[in-house]
Amino acid sequence: MQIKAQPPIHFLYARFETTISQMMEKATPIMPQLLQEVVDHHMQLCGPVYWNYFGFSGNESLPFTLEVALPVALAEKTYEGKFDLRLTEPFKCVEAIHEGPWDQIPATYAKMMHFIGEHQLMPTFENREVYLNADFQHPEANITIIRMGIN
Repeated sequence: MQIKAQPPIHFLYARFETTISQMMEKATPIMPQLLQEVVDHHMQLCGPVYWNYFGFSGNESLPFTLEVALPVALAEKTYEGKFDLRLTEPFKCVEAIHEGPWDQIPATYAKMMHFIGEHQLMPTFENREVYLNADFQHPEANITIIRMGIN
């Protein structure tokens, strides 16, 4: 686990309100559409899929905002597609790598929260999950970078 400063990223994204129980149903259909948009608009894909969480407090029953995003090279300002483009601000965060099934991710978040408390850091409640390997057939092979925003 380490503290990092991620530089700004250009994202093609879809953003919506959801809960933990609804997010897979809402987010899964968006990925093929985002990828098709990259192809249709001749964008350069610059990295793996991100799920960016805004306002998630850890309470699984409360709604939060989820952004399903793909990093892309700076697109022309004339982009007029189905999704939105944005350039993020630099992102100061605590970073950890979670290897294995996503149903075990809460344990990684708990360790990160302990680290944040131990180092007297202030969470921003913006988190990013970067899916380096998403294996739906063999979830033990999943590799996810988790970044929890801090001030």
